Amino acid sequence: MVRNGILAHSSSFLIPTPMEFLMELKRIRTHSSQTLMGDGFEDGQEVARKSNPASDSSVPDMTANIAMFDLKADGLPDGPLSAWPNSGALGGSFASSPIPPVVEKIGGIPGVTFNGTDHYFRGPSAPIFISQDSSRTIDAWIYNPTSPDEETIASFGRRGGPDGSNFSFNHGVHPEWGAGGIWGAPDIGWNGNVINAEWTHVAITYDAEAIKTTVYSNGAVANEEQLETPLFTWTENNAASPEPLALLIAAQNLANGTVESGLRGSMTIGRLRVYDTALTTAEISALYSAEKDAYVAVIPDVVVITGIGITADVLKITWESAPGATYKVQYTENFNGWTDVATGISNGEFSENIATLGDNHFYRVVPE
Repeated sequence: MVRNGILAHSSSFLIPTPMEFLMELKRIRTHSSQTLMGDGFEDGQEVARKSNPASDSSVPDMTANIAMFDLKADGLPDGPLSAWPNSGALGGSFASSPIPPVVEKIGGIPGVTFNGTDHYFRGPSAPIFISQDSSRTIDAWIYNPTSPDEETIASFGRRGGPDGSNFSFNHGVHPEWGAGGIWGAPDIGWNGNVINAEWTHVAITYDAEAIKTTVYSNGAVANEEQLETPLFTWTENNAASPEPLALLIAAQNLANGTVESGLRGSMTIGRLRVYDTALTTAEISALYSAEKDAYVAVIPDVVVITGIGITADVLKITWESAPGATYKVQYTENFNGWTDVATGISNGEFSENIATLGDNHFYRVVPE
């Protein structure tokens, strides 16, 4: 049964399977006499794009890329963050987990840091026009120190299947689902293009017309996948009386709508956007180019040494290492020149056996 252009069910109708629902949506969208919300667009999408949902002749301009959700760390005060305002077209805010994530500066750049265990944000329910079989884009500026197989940047839908019914944007190294946990065959990895310990722009798009998923790293295509069947991302949980599923940051929904305790993001997010269109490669590249200068970490010129010690002829030097920075250790015997001993150090620690070295051996730590 179709009610107001939406497939519905009553006591005399069976709940459709996701694929039956998808096929019915396709039929509705194909025939002008039975279109979603009269003109083929969901009311919330029309309001966000400033067309008139009460008029069939007023339709939104879908050539404009408008972020429905836009979460920015810039301007937020440092410390725990209980609510993250959405400056995107749909407005509202995202509520934190009971233990809130923390706003801090990484390399001088503000971001919201998630610890990978207790932290996430729950937003509004994901609208139909970015889920089910709709086109979409998620992009984010992240600082991720290390990447496991799978950790979540943002997600909607829910875990548990069938294929193509979850939509989790990830930053992990698993070759099959490290970039997109979409469930089953549509999963996608980063194809080895995972960048850690520096501010990075990442994005995922799903083009409903092309039935294609693409992931990007720093403005360039990292991987793409031509799908055999369209996605159908869940919008409700599997309860007897289904409830809408929330858009989550740094976490994923289980089938019953509760938050998965694992797979949580352990990273810092500087900005995150969700669009109701699939941005093109040129548009993703332009976003990266326009914003990359704002995400260049500031490396202090002065290195703060935190420890110097010798144990069993092994010298150990430690220092405060700035996020995103690498350092080199040099030595000299007469201060007439310095020689590199080690380079590319990011963990703030250096060790060397000095048993065979001369008495005059001086060290320094320098940012690269």
